[in-house]
Amino acid sequence: MPVGRAGGLAVVMVSAVEGAVVVARAERDVRALEAVVGELGVALDAAVDGR
Repeated sequence: MPVGRAGGLAVVMVSAVEGAVVVARAERDVRALEAVVGELGVALDAAVDGR
């Protein structure tokens, strides 16, 4: 993965987790966090594999 892309992907990942925390706290339910973690795992795997 290009270094420039790594920084952008890190910002997206942190932002997604922070947003999911806000939603999870508001809803008092961890489903938003679970969904984000699952999708970010797929996105990170794809980025590392170059897909």
